Amino acid sequence: MFFHQPDNSIGDDVYNAFVYDDIQWMPHLHKGFELAVVLEGQAQAENDGKQYVLRQGEAMLVLPYRLHSYASPTHSKTLVIVFSGNYVSAFSRLVAESDAENCSVSFHKETFDYAMKIFLGRVLSRSDGGQNTWVKYEKPDTLRLKAALYAVCAEMYPTLKLVKAKRNNSLLYEMITYIESNYTADISLSSMADALGYDFRYLSRIFSRTFGVNFKTLVNQYRCDHAKTLIRDSDATLSEIALTSGFQSIRSFNRVFREITGDYPSALRR
Repeated sequence: MFFHQPDNSIGDDVYNAFVYDDIQWMPHLHKGFELAVVLEGQAQAENDGKQYVLRQGEAMLVLPYRLHSYASPTHSKTLVIVFSGNYVSAFSRLVAESDAENCSVSFHKETFDYAMKIFLGRVLSRSDGGQNTWVKYEKPDTLRLKAALYAVCAEMYPTLKLVKAKRNNSLLYEMITYIESNYTADISLSSMADALGYDFRYLSRIFSRTFGVNFKTLVNQYRCDHAKTLIRDSDATLSEIALTSGFQSIRSFNRVFREITGDYPSALRR
């Protein structure tokens, strides 16, 4: 059994930083990258089917939409950061459509000290105890955050041993692959059920239970992320971008874009 974390998938500015005492997390996935760094003791982790034992000073990187989980048979204190690929766009492109044969690394002291100084800033809140006792940290300013994330990713990149992704035939990855390959078209849960050869009602139950958001919301997130890239990196008109990104009209584009991002598309070109 696993679950999807919508809060760590929806949006291009996702960033969450928690330090957990004796971390315990059942298998889950999300669109954001995840960095786990053991600060004290050791923690066990499973990442995309591979087992890791992380000791003090060691880290693990989780690529987008990879199943992962944590356990602490003994005492541990673990920093877990989930972040959007947009903060490290160059690195994100390097690892796209790839699997990693190794996701753990021991940081050099200079990298570790530099990154922790930025990640572990002001405390925002604390849990009241119980399982997964945690402390949540404030998001650093964007430039400092990007610098720290790039420093971490640059050190981890040579150890990842990237290979071309070989997604298995599980329904989870079939659904993700279908959306990633077709979100610019006029698709629906019904069309995905037909394409994948599943009963609509069965697929609807699985999708809702797995992703925690409805089909249209997840597809529109992909469309908005694609549109943002085009707005920033091309001279196409907003109407052209709307149609290219899968929206049926500039009106629906403006409405959905504001619902998801909090602003209108035109704001990115001011």
